[in-house]
Formats: sequence, structure tokens, C-alpha cells
Amino acid sequence: MSLGLLCFRIGDAYNALVEQVHEDATAAFDELDEDERAWREEARLDSEFAIGEMLRLALNLDYGDEIGRRKMFQLVQRMLAQDVLPEALLTRCLDVLRVLSPSERDLIRIVVEVVHELRDPSDPEAEAEAEAEAEAEAAMKGDVDDAETEMGSPRRPQRPAQLPKPVAEMSLEEKARADAVDLRCLALCIGMLERVNSTFEENSTLEGILGELIIPAVKRREMALRKKGLISLGLCCLIARRMALSSFQLFLSQVQAAPEVLKIRVLQIIFDILMVHEGAFLGPGSPNGDKIVDFLLQLLEAEELERVQALLVVGISKLMLSGMVTDERVLQTLVLVFISPETVGNQELRQCLSYFFPVYSYSSAANQQRMCKIFVPLYERLVKAYHEWDGEDDMVTPAQVALMFVDWTDPIRAGDTAKGLRKDCEKDPVHLDLATDVIKALFSTAYDKEDKKALCQMLGKLYLPGEVDGDKVRMLKLLLNNLRSVEEGDAGDIIIVNEDPTPVTLAIERKDATQPFIEYADIYEDVKEECVRYGSVEDLRIPRPVKKAKAKWGEGRESAIAAQRAASSA
Repeated sequence: MSLGLLCFRIGDAYNALVEQVHEDATAAFDELDEDERAWREEARLDSEFAIGEMLRLALNLDYGDEIGRRKMFQLVQRMLAQDVLPEALLTRCLDVLRVLSPSERDLIRIVVEVVHELRDPSDPEAEAEAEAEAEAEAAMKGDVDDAETEMGSPRRPQRPAQLPKPVAEMSLEEKARADAVDLRCLALCIGMLERVNSTFEENSTLEGILGELIIPAVKRREMALRKKGLISLGLCCLIARRMALSSFQLFLSQVQAAPEVLKIRVLQIIFDILMVHEGAFLGPGSPNGDKIVDFLLQLLEAEELERVQALLVVGISKLMLSGMVTDERVLQTLVLVFISPETVGNQELRQCLSYFFPVYSYSSAANQQRMCKIFVPLYERLVKAYHEWDGEDDMVTPAQVALMFVDWTDPIRAGDTAKGLRKDCEKDPVHLDLATDVIKALFSTAYDKEDKKALCQMLGKLYLPGEVDGDKVRMLKLLLNNLRSVEEGDAGDIIIVNEDPTPVTLAIERKDATQPFIEYADIYEDVKEECVRYGSVEDLRIPRPVKKAKAKWGEGRESAIAAQRAASSA
């Protein structure tokens, strides 16, 4: 299909659509029955769909034909300048106009001119006379190039801007008309700003509509105007760093008492600004980074609307995946939200987090270490909440959560999932660190038999690498030896007993005694400091290869225990 023929088809279909819209706006339309109204509405939607598909086809045509290009440009510009253009076709027209425009500056200039025409309509006869005079004057001067724009269309004469009529002097019909025009202009601004990648400072034309249209719309009480005004301001903030810094508090204040529809749009704007201007808000030297994180956490914990909860979780998950937020409190809150019985019906939230945790954990070893650090504090909160829960919905058991963390922190699973992006995953000691934290948690008296059983069953599923730090192994063995006695319960449950007040003498054996301790004093102090956390230390001996006085220590662990008992009986 040729470009000229497509322009004719689009123009003919659009004229028919405009006529139908005008007919539907008459009083005769109200007298039709419901079936006739439904038929006309369906016909109008079909016309909009046909025009939209032809505009989509126009995006991929060859505009080497200058005459056809000018016709298409004038057609699209004329369609945008009419307030009867359906909003569904607005974005398609802007897409075509973007292809026809040589630069973003020209696109912005054209849209701003359309906005001014919509808000300040002029007399068509007077405008035609002014254009004829301007063309005649340009022809007499021989300045043909100045009489046309870069697109080849006649440049419109500049006429003095008329001050808008004060709102107090408008009638109800004039106010409704002005609000409808402002909504159309804001929709044009939103569509234009979504297609602009250059900065706000590079396009000074935007400053006019910012002060005359967008800012007043943000201050309006009408929900539709304020919503589109906030969206337009948010899009301006994405291309203007200084504006984002000065307007961010405004968006935060709008979230508190806004209705659901407006709150969703404002939260989307907030997360977009945080993602685009990450260094200004959540960077390493940002003074307000912690405050923003606290605000998002408080909002997530207090929010009751499911759609808003899901949006908050999606936005926070993106910030976590991008590495902009590394706070462990945020990660712990997301896990609690994921397993909470109150979010069982929120499928969007559950689906997002079920995808987020494996991707986040397997993406880097640092993320798995964060998951490991939050397990014990999270387990304590979960156990307390599990015993206090009396709702109708079943709550996730602590044993199930423990198995989830075993899977999320598994370095082998991370290596298989990352498909070669993470090297030497089998050497990551993350499960060794998790085992140390779990054994420390077994000393707590806040857990009952079932809670400790879940932790003990978790230990058997952890992966220990073949090459590990010797200090970590010694610490793990020290903790295991400090669990003095283990006895079988009635049903085969493991019960940790540590009720004997007698001081314990610990003997740490080394299988490979040929390797000397390089920093014996540091190891001794670290082990002693860790032992003091669980009670008074009567004696601490860490054997190392010596040539003399081996009998002072004895032959193995049994002699040390016997010496301890003999000292206590004496």
C-alpha cells in the first residue's frame, strides 16, 4: 500500500468516526433503545480499532516520498489537535509523529503547540487570514525556508497568547469544558514524555507546560486531574534530576491518604524515580536512604489493600535484585510477608516472591550470605507467631521454612541454576555458616522440643564443602561439644539437655596434627571469647604439636572428661 493511499484511508475512517461521535453526543442518541446503543458503541470501537491498526502500519512505511510524508504529518497533527480524538488512538498518533519528527525537540515543540491550541482555541477565519498574510509576506521577501517548519509544513504565525478566563468567572459548562480540555492536554503530555529520552534541561519548551498545566493540575482536588498531573510530574522527574530531588517528598506525602487508584500510580512513580536516579536516593552516600527504606517497610506492614501490597512487594523486590537495597530488615520482612497466612489470597504477591527468593539467592554468594544471616532471627519470630496463631488459615510450619532456607542457601543449586555464571560454588561455605548459626540457636531455651527437632533435621540436609577454613570447623566442633548430653525422646526426637551446673572442660582435637597453628594466640582468644558467651570457662586447652610434656593433656577426649569429673568430686 502506498503512503498517499494509506493517508487517504486513515483520514476517511477518522472523519467517519468523528461524525459518529458527534451523532452520539446529540439528544437523539438518548432516545435509542439499549440494543441500538450497544450496536453503535460496538461499531465505534471497531472503527477505533481499524484506525489504530492503520496507524501501526504507518510506523513501518518508507517515508522517502516527501509528498506522502507531508500528508501523513499534517493528518496526524490535525488528529491530535482535535479534542474528539479517542484516547486509545492518542498514543498511536504520537508514535507516528515520533517517526516523522527529525528529533525529540521537534516532537516536543509540535505537542506543545497542540496543547496551546487546545487550551486557547482561536477563530478559524481569523487564523486562516493570518496564515495567508504570513505566507504572502514571506513570498514577497523570498524567505521560503523560514515560512516552513523542518517537517515541510507551513509555519503557523505567532499570535499573542490570551490570558485564560478566571475560574471564578466561568459557568458550570465552561468549567466542565476547561477540565475536559486539561485532561486531554495532560494525556498528550504523558504520551509525549513517555517517548522522550533527552533531559528536561535540553528542552526548554517543557518549562511552559510544566508551570501552566502540570503544576496547577497537581494542586486540583478533582481526582482525574490530580492523577494525570502527578503522572506528568513524575515523568518530568525521570528526565530531570533536580526536579526529582525537590518533588520526591511530594509523592511520599500523596501516598498516605490517597485512594487505591491514586496510591498505585504514585507508588509506581516513586519506584521509577528510585530506579532511574539510584545514586541520588539510595546510593552509598545518600543521607535519606535509610529513611526511604523505613518508609517503604512501614507502608508494607500497615497496608491492607492487596493490589497495593503486591505493588510494594514488586517494587522492593526490584530494588533488592538490582543491589540498590541491601538492608537485611527488608529481606526478613519479605520472607515474613511471603509465609504470612494473611497473604494467602494475594496470588500476585505470592507469585512475585516465589520467583524472587530463588533468583535473589542464586544470583550471588553475597545474597546467600544475607539469607543465612536472617534465618535465626526470622526463625525466632516465626516460632513465636506460629504458637500464637489461632486463625482459620493454616500457617507455614517452622520446619517448612527451615527447608526453604536450606534450598535457597544451597551453593550447589546456585551453581546449577546460574549455569556457569558463578564459579567454584561447591567451595562456598555458606551452609557451614548456617550450621554454626543453627547450633548456636539450639542453646536457646525459647524453643520447645518440636522447634529444636526442626533445626536438628535441618542440619542433616546441609552441604559442607571439601575445603573449608580450619577456624570455622573448630568453632563448629566446639559448639557441638558444648551440647553436653544428647538423649533419645519417647518418639525418637532429639532433645538437647544441658542442666548440669558443673563447669565443662572442652578438649578440641585435631585430626591432622602435622600442620602447626600459625596464629595460635588469635585462635585461642577467639575460641575463648565464643565460649564465654555460653557460661564461665573453667579451662580451655587447644592442643598443638609439642616435643615435651604431652602427658599433661592426656590421650584424647575421655581423659579430659575424667580429669574434669575427678576435680569436681574432690
